[in-house]
Amino acid sequence: MRNKIFILILFVVLLTGCSTSNEIVNKTYDVDVEINDISEAFIPAAEKGVQSSIGVSGYVRSNIFGTWELKSVGSGVVYYGKAVLNDGTTIDDITETKERSDVNYYLYRAITNYHVVNAASRDVMTKVYLSKIDLLVDAVVLGKNIYEDLAVVEFQTSIYIPIISFGDSDKVKTGEIVLAVGNPEGYKYADSVSLGIISNAKRYVDVDRDLNNDGRNDWSGACEYLQHDASINSGNSGGALINIKGELIGINTMKLVDTSNTIEGMGFAIPIEEATTYADKIVNGEDVSRPFLGIQMYEASMDYYAKQYGVDPMPGVLIGAVTDNSPASKAGLRVGDVITRIGNKDVTGVASLRYELYKYSAGDVISITYVRNGQTNSAKLTLATQ
Repeated sequence: MRNKIFILILFVVLLTGCSTSNEIVNKTYDVDVEINDISEAFIPAAEKGVQSSIGVSGYVRSNIFGTWELKSVGSGVVYYGKAVLNDGTTIDDITETKERSDVNYYLYRAITNYHVVNAASRDVMTKVYLSKIDLLVDAVVLGKNIYEDLAVVEFQTSIYIPIISFGDSDKVKTGEIVLAVGNPEGYKYADSVSLGIISNAKRYVDVDRDLNNDGRNDWSGACEYLQHDASINSGNSGGALINIKGELIGINTMKLVDTSNTIEGMGFAIPIEEATTYADKIVNGEDVSRPFLGIQMYEASMDYYAKQYGVDPMPGVLIGAVTDNSPASKAGLRVGDVITRIGNKDVTGVASLRYELYKYSAGDVISITYVRNGQTNSAKLTLATQ
């Protein structure tokens, strides 16, 4: 059945002539707009997101008596599962087992945020919350990646949980409708769903990380995010950002706030293409250290830096210093060079250079395109770690 919405639109027409007076004319029109159950279009997507979502809790020892204290509450998304039958055999496609009675248990993996499962104490316990049965179950952290703020947890339960389907975050467009699923402010509001749009499909943001849990940031880099305005709050961390089809396109990780509370609707999610790539590396125990070039970076597009180093302002990264015996120095890069490409990817500034650089690992040989004295050059260098 087709729903009809009648929208009263007020047109304000400013009529300006050559005379000294203007006439403002208000006109109203009844416009008949037919919409096919738009509100119901969100329901299947929300249901898919909620069914595959879990809560993630981190606990630490609070005293010498070994009491566990809740340290963090966040969200997670189940992206992998297999069924273990009573005879010990396993089935990877768990949809085949939904109605079977010989399933002993299910083994699931979920993506969440690093900061949800991390704590300063080495003695940490992780549990996942299954809101459908209001139960906390033990979980194991398979691995963490502080740079991208990602972690993978594994847990067992006899409950069937649908595996989330993936969208393609590389094809996400600004203005696309999205839903955020998670546990804002904890499990009291478990499985909350909020609606928004993609505000920017490729937003580079500089982030700081405390690599050794000493309370001080000792690494700075850039990450690519899906910026959106779906409401997220503390507890949404690690939760799903899904499209209108109910497909996972991102993992919510942070929002922009200030002390005056004047900022609203600026949330950021890790693109799922990136999240799953690093999740696989985490599970496989692969190194997630970051390579470096050994240069001091400035925005080449800024007149101040361009003038200081005698170059024309342009998109790219201006080299302000080169570390001795670094990959950059060995490749012959100099102060005043402007890096414009890494491999086949354009570099528009410091954030985009860092983002492209961190796709590689130490030992990789990459091609750098740079401008020196108005001439475009290229060089190959072997990446190293700091």
